[in-house]
Amino acid sequence: MDLSNDIEELADVEGETHIKKSSFILQKYVAAFIDYPKPLLAIVNGPAIGISCTTLALCDTVYASDTATFHTPFTALGMTPEGCSSVTFPVIFGSSVASEVMYMGRKLSARDALQYGLVSGVYSAAQLESEVWPKLRQMAKLPPKGLIFAKRLVREPLLKILHDANKAECDRLEERWERGVK
Repeated sequence: MDLSNDIEELADVEGETHIKKSSFILQKYVAAFIDYPKPLLAIVNGPAIGISCTTLALCDTVYASDTATFHTPFTALGMTPEGCSSVTFPVIFGSSVASEVMYMGRKLSARDALQYGLVSGVYSAAQLESEVWPKLRQMAKLPPKGLIFAKRLVREPLLKILHDANKAECDRLEERWERGVK
């Protein structure tokens, strides 16, 4: 999804309109992950911070380099969860670890992310080239309709929950932006 036009448009908007437009763009951005019909695969080869971390939970498969880190410093910035993480993180990590990650800004290593299920594999940079990319090329050869229908069966029961979480998170962030960070 290309948000460059929306972001350029924001540069000309001020005040409350800017906040509402920002919230709308964020909600639209996350909805693109929720609704994408084909499998979404991600490779993390460095720090994933904020939205780049939270949207990983909306991907179908995530691979990480052994140097990758995952960090959501929401409360340290006076912000709240985004990217459906208020729903996805407790499911992936369990409520206690999710709370540490979201409330206390606990940074996860690639090994931690693997242990908790955010990523499905951790590889060296060389292994990403030699092992992961061949897997992805092999997947690209599979019948597309089979992949799309399989994803739909897995994702469809969760769509309303994810869209509701996305809206609630964006509404809360909008409040935080309107009132200022405290």
